[in-house]
Amino acid sequence: MLLWSGWVQQKRVNPKLVYDRPGWKELAALQQNQVHVLDEPLFCRPSPRLITGLAKLASLLHPEIFPVYHEGEDVLIKYK
Repeated sequence: MLLWSGWVQQKRVNPKLVYDRPGWKELAALQQNQVHVLDEPLFCRPSPRLITGLAKLASLLHPEIFPVYHEGEDVLIKYK
């Protein structure tokens, strides 16, 4: 999981930069193409959107339990 924090525009986030870091190509996540970019506002700012971030993270970590989150879904109803 990658999380660019700070005032970085989402369109400027480039996960391919991680593959160029020395020694990182040996990481299983990179070898299996399991690099996911997380939306910074969903995790680093106290707001009700933390629940949306949790739903996205849960579906990435445990897709067999938590269905894929689609933007705009009401997570409180979905996981009730």
